[in-house]
Amino acid sequence: MIQYAVWFNDLTLPSRFSRDFARVAVRRALGELNVALSGLVQFVLLDDLSGTAENRRITIEFAQAAEGVAELHTNEDGSHIVRLDPDADWNLRKLFWMRLGEVDTETFIWHELGHLAGSGHSNNPQSIMAANPLPSRYLTKADRLLLRTAFEQMT
Repeated sequence: MIQYAVWFNDLTLPSRFSRDFARVAVRRALGELNVALSGLVQFVLLDDLSGTAENRRITIEFAQAAEGVAELHTNEDGSHIVRLDPDADWNLRKLFWMRLGEVDTETFIWHELGHLAGSGHSNNPQSIMAANPLPSRYLTKADRLLLRTAFEQMT
């Protein structure tokens, strides 16, 4: 099983967001992925990444994305950063409704970690791997299969 150590850099969190809601959103996203990828990949949220292999480190932070509202960046040492644009209107509460223009945190974390596994954009507009994914309350069966296949190819 591949294990990734994930650190949420909440120091980058814009002041308009609650640290508690942001941490819960990250935990929900990683928890759903862990269920979908059970036995294959595990994402562990840690307070400190020291002692973990660089190529198994992921930092999630709020920082300007080069293009769009989120991006995955791989550093020279092999560590990874998921950047969430601080100017986007992020929905951290996972309510049953969203305001027009809100961006779903979990959806974009799933999307960027799909890129980590080598998955490209999907032509299916319902997929979390669509170029502009729609907010999703959970990973669909098709998304789970897509992510499992992508991560299986890494092992």
